[in-house]
Amino acid sequence: MNWTDWIYLGIGLAIGRWIWGESNSDRRVLQVSTSPADLSRDRQRELAYQMAIEMSQFKGGFLSRTSHELRSPLNGIIGVHQLILADLCENTAEEREFITQAHESALKMVQILDEVIGVARVEQGTDALELQPVQLAEMLSQVKTLTHLKAENRNLWMTIQIPEPEIFVLADPKWFRQVLLNLVNGAIDTMQQGKITLSVLSVDSDYAYVVLEDERPAEFWQESIDLLNSVLDEPLKPDSFEPKARSPEFSLLLSQTLMEAMNGRLERLAIPESEETLSRIQCSIPLVALETDQ
Repeated sequence: MNWTDWIYLGIGLAIGRWIWGESNSDRRVLQVSTSPADLSRDRQRELAYQMAIEMSQFKGGFLSRTSHELRSPLNGIIGVHQLILADLCENTAEEREFITQAHESALKMVQILDEVIGVARVEQGTDALELQPVQLAEMLSQVKTLTHLKAENRNLWMTIQIPEPEIFVLADPKWFRQVLLNLVNGAIDTMQQGKITLSVLSVDSDYAYVVLEDERPAEFWQESIDLLNSVLDEPLKPDSFEPKARSPEFSLLLSQTLMEAMNGRLERLAIPESEETLSRIQCSIPLVALETDQ
């Protein structure tokens, strides 16, 4: 071998060593814990991808239900106007009554359309985790707007209690909203009757605690919790979040991973034996201490 061959060999070995190092570096990144400092871009993109699928499916169902809801007031308006145009009103008072009914139907349509606009305004954001102060009252108001119609259609009694406006938490607004939507929609989808309550249980110096309480037996979550605990103890694999099938376990795992990425936690609270038909899931999220003027 002459000196040029040695040069080419050295360059090849250097390139190979660099590629091997990058490959090992990627593998090490995938195995780190879910803390904001260590969360890799690949994992953030994976979480964002899965969250986008969840939100896409939610929007599809929401728009489908909304379209159905719009037909009722629209048909009412058309029917009333047909009666008036066909001169079928017996007197002016009856005609005025029909116009009032049409006006009420139009207002109902405006309300439903406002909710559709609310869904459309849910920001797309970026793949990166963006922790910022989030007003808890505004966040729960958005969740209420996006889910109450679905609960009403299933004849479920749902209450979302809006907290005091001065409570702010440190979270990515898009990710935190998706966690709450996953929890509420999961309850709605798996209940035939009963009550659902989303509220702020308490606030201490470090965390705010948002609790979902519903009338599902505690055993409903046991399989999901067991799966969650076993998976969280293992390093993340590239195919860990492959959406082969939607299930409560998958949504719970996704929500828990999102919460841990925001320094939060998702856990099932203990239920007294006298209330064994209840289920409580607690979402702990870091609190923001806002400075006040002295």
